[in-house]
Amino acid sequence: MNQIRLSTTKRFASASGIALAVMLGAGAAPALASTIHPPSTLRANVVGAKVLSMRGVVVARNIARHSIVVSSPAGVVRTIRLQNARDVRKVRIGSDVTARSIALGDGTFHARSLETTGRAQRAKVRGTVVKSLGRDIVLSAGGSVFALRDRSNSTSTRSAGHFESTSALSGSSLVPGDVVEATVSYNQGSGSESSGQLSTIQQLGQTGTIGLDGVLSSINTGASTSATTGTTTTATSITIAVDQGALTTVSIPPSISLPSTIAVGDRVEVIASYANQAFSLITIKDDSLAATETGQGTSQSGSIGDQTVEAEGYVVTANATTLVIQPGDGATSVSFSIPTTLTVPALSSGSQVHATGTLVGGVLTLTSVIVQQPEGDQGQQGNQSSLGATEVNGTASTVSTTSLVVQPTGTGAPVTFAVPTGFSLTDVVAGGAVDATGDLVNGVLTLSKAEVPDSARVSVSGTVTTLNTTTLIVQSSDSGVSTTFSVPANFAFGTIAVNTKVDAKGTLVGSVPVLTSITLND
Repeated sequence: MNQIRLSTTKRFASASGIALAVMLGAGAAPALASTIHPPSTLRANVVGAKVLSMRGVVVARNIARHSIVVSSPAGVVRTIRLQNARDVRKVRIGSDVTARSIALGDGTFHARSLETTGRAQRAKVRGTVVKSLGRDIVLSAGGSVFALRDRSNSTSTRSAGHFESTSALSGSSLVPGDVVEATVSYNQGSGSESSGQLSTIQQLGQTGTIGLDGVLSSINTGASTSATTGTTTTATSITIAVDQGALTTVSIPPSISLPSTIAVGDRVEVIASYANQAFSLITIKDDSLAATETGQGTSQSGSIGDQTVEAEGYVVTANATTLVIQPGDGATSVSFSIPTTLTVPALSSGSQVHATGTLVGGVLTLTSVIVQQPEGDQGQQGNQSSLGATEVNGTASTVSTTSLVVQPTGTGAPVTFAVPTGFSLTDVVAGGAVDATGDLVNGVLTLSKAEVPDSARVSVSGTVTTLNTTTLIVQSSDSGVSTTFSVPANFAFGTIAVNTKVDAKGTLVGSVPVLTSITLND
């Protein structure tokens, strides 16, 4: 079997990925084996990533998402991402497959190889009901939403919380949040692919947490009026088209802002709470970015019906009552309420963590948090230990000799860096763009690099035509064009005066260059 070599960058150990290191199995009729070897274009962080062996029955495909849904004999469902639509089309529903895969941060898997070994007679599937469509049901399980079809005409009964059917569902007996176990039969005598026939179903319980994936079909907005800020328009809900075009509307709590990079038409992953016949957003992420990340993401517990949510990423806010984690690019931050009964280690902005929480009265409540070490870390050097680099691109909101606060571009909480003694921030100005990098040193996110993007830099060589405590105007020696700089308070010009030839540099704040340095040009 060919070995697939993937791109490599530093990653953090994933507690959820390790927990998902399971062997799936399935009985199948013997058939000629075939193997898919995806090419090595995965951009995920995979240094030290565990390659897991899985075996099960393909119960659904999503060609647009480049994924298949595989279920074990116990009904445990996993989503396996392939390289492209062509590879997905090669895998028939009802096939028995063996995969070697890498766990991604969102709880799905990236296949390094996939082998078809036969055809299954039946498959067991455990999932959570998203919608009932006639006699068919749409389920959420293993990071996917997919439909199980039932085209027969038999009837169904339900008693004492136990719902059974010899074939049909009639649709009205199941509601979103119902946790079910279904059996799907496959017609091996058919020469063409069949999606299978739903033959039995049992209701096992209910859950208030449901994962969704699909296409963002609309962002619904509303206006609010404040005496201080005036009228503002914010997103109040989203509508997602899941399997078979079923539309699901999810309300957005006021505390959550959609990532600026997500737009209508994008494929997204959502984790939502469900209560009183309504979905409410917990987190949303761009699915294309989730497919490339192993060290960051948000996922549900592997146990169907469990209301546990796991988030892996860096800390943006940590105090006595709240922990907010940013689980990678293209995602909303995830906020956990910290109960008074839980002892949480001291956390700094930028710490890489794996947090687990569960819904309590509709509030995602922290149950555990683990500060993560980078894989391959050689331990401490002297009295310093690094938990990996944190990079933030955005706007400097506070600049001082001791701290730099950066507001990330798009959405997200400000990130605070401690500035080491002697570190120069000459070109960084409050309100200007900055690319900052820091490392955790003794639990404190400490600045190691701060650069102003070239697009925000202004430089001119010429003659000073105006100079006072607030304004510097320099006429270029080359073009004759004058550039006006805003002068920071207490800026020292030394011997520089009007008619002096100088080299002046500044950083844009909005459209105005703020002077950062000036030297004589003899």
